Amino acid sequence: MQDEKRQWRERLLAARAGWDPSARARASLRISDAAASLPEMRSARTVLGFWSMPERFEVDVRPLLVTLTRRGVTVGLPVVSRDRDDRILRFRRFDGEDRLAAGPFGTRHPDASSPFLEPKDDDVLLVPALGVDSRGIRLGWGAGYYDRRLAAHPAFAICPIFDGCLVDSLPTETHDRPVTLIVTERRIVRVGTNA
Repeated sequence: MQDEKRQWRERLLAARAGWDPSARARASLRISDAAASLPEMRSARTVLGFWSMPERFEVDVRPLLVTLTRRGVTVGLPVVSRDRDDRILRFRRFDGEDRLAAGPFGTRHPDASSPFLEPKDDDVLLVPALGVDSRGIRLGWGAGYYDRRLAAHPAFAICPIFDGCLVDSLPTETHDRPVTLIVTERRIVRVGTNA
C-alpha cells in the first residue's frame, strides 16, 4: 500500500510541477473565490486553514484566508510539533502574515503570541492534498495529521485542489478520513459527511 501511495505522490507532484505557474496562480484564485462563496464559508465563524507552500505546488489559499479574516471570521493555521511522536494537529489564530513563524517541514504558522483555538463542532477545516478522489479520500504527504484531526474532531472539511488532481480512486487505508467537499477551479463536489 505504501509503495502505491508513493507512486501516486510522485505522479501527482510531477504533473503539478509541469503546469505553467501563471495557470496555477489563476486556478488558485478561482478555487479561492469558489470556496469563499460556499454557504458553509459564508456562515462560518471559524475556518481552520493552512498557509500554502508554493514550492510544493499547492493551491494558494492565502488570499482566501485574508478575505475571511476581513469578513471577521476567526482563521486558524496549523502548528505542527517538531516531535515526530506528537502527530496531533493544533491550530493557532492567524493574526496576519507578519506574525507567522517558520515551522517544521517547511511550514509557516502563527507565532507563540497567537492563542491556540479549541476545536468546535461548527469549524470549517481546509485540508491540503496532493490528490483527492471522488469519494473524498485524499493523498497528503504521509504523516496523517489531518486524518487524525478529522478522527478526533469531525468537521466540515473542504479540500481545495487543482482539477487535474481530482482522480477516480486513490489507495485507501482504514485510518483515512474523507473530506466533505472538494473545490477545484472547474467544479464543486459534495461527497458527504465524515461524521
